[in-house]
Amino acid sequence: MESWRRNRRRILGLTAAGAAGSAAAYTLYKWWYAESAETSEAGPSSSGSHPQEGSVLLDPRGSAGAAQLDAEAHLQHHFDSIQDIADSTTLPSLLPALSRALMAAADVETPLELLRRAKEGSAPLSQAEKLATWEELKVAAFSRAVGAAWLLPLLDLFVRVQLNILGRHLYLESAVEGSGVQRPLGVPKLSAPSQERFLSFAEFLSQQGTRELVGVLRRVAVTQLAHVPLAESLSAAQVQQLMAGIAAAFADQIPAAIAGRGWAQFLLPDPKSLQESLTPRAPDDRAVLLGAEAMLVDGHVVEQLAAEAEAVASGDEFAAALQVCSKEVLKVASHRLGSSMGDRELPLAKAVPLVATLGGDLLSPALRPPLARLEPVRSLSSRVYGCCFCADTPL
Repeated sequence: MESWRRNRRRILGLTAAGAAGSAAAYTLYKWWYAESAETSEAGPSSSGSHPQEGSVLLDPRGSAGAAQLDAEAHLQHHFDSIQDIADSTTLPSLLPALSRALMAAADVETPLELLRRAKEGSAPLSQAEKLATWEELKVAAFSRAVGAAWLLPLLDLFVRVQLNILGRHLYLESAVEGSGVQRPLGVPKLSAPSQERFLSFAEFLSQQGTRELVGVLRRVAVTQLAHVPLAESLSAAQVQQLMAGIAAAFADQIPAAIAGRGWAQFLLPDPKSLQESLTPRAPDDRAVLLGAEAMLVDGHVVEQLAAEAEAVASGDEFAAALQVCSKEVLKVASHRLGSSMGDRELPLAKAVPLVATLGGDLLSPALRPPLARLEPVRSLSSRVYGCCFCADTPL
């Protein structure tokens, strides 16, 4: 987590740097916000359309002039740079903490140590205790592997939601400052501390969300694995089927556990807790200084940004993208398990450590499966950057 906190300011700098020089695009944004406001009030226009899914705020009215083409190219470049930042900087900084949270929530090491000490004779276990420890190890190992298949895309998607929301605001802010016109509604002034505070919510999944998600997953795993004896010999395909069965049962049961807030329940504090966390505990002496707005966290602005992130993360499009991504990660996990087991059949007790290893590998910055190339990820990122969810939140 320290790596993430050290990198937070660098990430903000990179995101803002991509927006520099974007004043030429201001007229495009001014037009687009006006069109968005009119459309939300009067319904779809017959003379134009909203940006196509997967595009990034392109003006649909007639042929573009050279200035607009330059603005669109700059806008696309800024969008692409944000996706690169998510992949190369933000996600790798957050994964170690997420991995530690998963290891704690699906603890394989404790039962392994108990079994090791029992085998050595330093801490004997009764037959019933030994069996219970093996069962705990079995459930924890599968919970760790399948948990990683959900947690990796959950963090990946949420980081993209945050960075695309923030990137859009920084781009608009740069355009406003370069134009010299009055700041329009919906384009708040973002101080650096406010930006950092908004990005800090990326830590919530590791700090709280993982424990809750894995709790649901463990209950599913207990049921799915209850009738699979540890001594039963299984092929790689059969172990893969066990993992797929747990993942499918989890996907069926999770909607009831997150009713109301959707996946945002694991990603953000509830709105009341978030508001309380942004309420100053005591007056800040810096508030009386010249330029104080640049040094302080604007709680209202952070709430606005978090409300948009909540609207996205609780929605159907986010859930659909997450489903596609989790299946992709599970496919990678199954392939790696197949490579480890080969054509052998192993007693489940001997396959369990191989399954447990998958969780750490999937959350490793170097070994994680790439998800940015998947179309639902690209589409969701583009729509967030294009403010397609803004109608659901006050700006």
